[in-house]
Amino acid sequence: MQWKPDGVCAAISNSTHVDEYMGKLFMRIAFNCALRNGDAHLKNFGIVYDGILGLGEARLVPVYDLVTTSAYIAKDTPRNNSGDPVKTRGGATPANVREILERVDEATRDTASEVSA
Repeated sequence: MQWKPDGVCAAISNSTHVDEYMGKLFMRIAFNCALRNGDAHLKNFGIVYDGILGLGEARLVPVYDLVTTSAYIAKDTPRNNSGDPVKTRGGATPANVREILERVDEATRDTASEVSA
């Protein structure tokens, strides 16, 4: 399966919460990269549709399957079918990208210091 969040972005682009969901999607992608989660495939970025028969508004499902595969495979990161590292901002606005990356960096540094203490 090719790893590309374009389908998720398209599904949530019509949501009344599009900016919020795009930011959350990018946060999840960035966090999986920070974790070196090489198992962060497309099915780990799910959506559900509200309403009968799934005809309502799309929204992101809660985060799941967060693992660090680099514990088993050195420097493992999410990759597409061509073997190239995933490069996307997941629909997040450029203004949000820096803030999100700083939050992920701060959280991983805080956790690392807590674990090594």
